[in-house]
Amino acid sequence: MLKRDRRQSWTHNNLIMTTDYQCHQIFARRSAILTDRVKNLNIN
Repeated sequence: MLKRDRRQSWTHNNLIMTTDYQCHQIFARRSAILTDRVKNLNIN
């Protein structure tokens, strides 16, 4: 039973890390789009 519990918690931690990574990617993409818009405004 201990092994099964440990494996489940490990999978759960991996899921949390994956969702955190995906959120970070989305946030980075949004900030990159925002900086591109600001650069375009400054050029024009």
